[in-house]
Amino acid sequence: MKKDSRSTSRTREIKNEDEASSDNNDKNVFTILLRKMSKKGFYQTLLYISEKGEVHYNDILRYATSNKIVDSRSQVRTIVNTLTDFDLLDRTVSSQRPIRTTYKLSRKGQGILHHLKQMESEFYE
Repeated sequence: MKKDSRSTSRTREIKNEDEASSDNNDKNVFTILLRKMSKKGFYQTLLYISEKGEVHYNDILRYATSNKIVDSRSQVRTIVNTLTDFDLLDRTVSSQRPIRTTYKLSRKGQGILHHLKQMESEFYE
């Protein structure tokens, strides 16, 4: 199995786009991340992957559609790609047949999820 390197290049692209518009690049990436995470399905998908440990794309698709988190397959693909682009998920592609793609929370994703859960618990107290 090998780790997919496209996520780091996409993150660099996002950072480079934002760098042109502002000197404070890290704050822009953080703001973009917050906007994305606030959209339908992102937090729930992150929680699901955290609970399961390592999942295949079809597992995420089945979970999201059966629980009516999203309406279409393309929304699931967008969520997974965005979480991968922000390095919150590690994407691994098997070299054996059948070729399978698995996702798991990265170290960064675990940290972000921990803070989101803390915020959620504070909100409901």
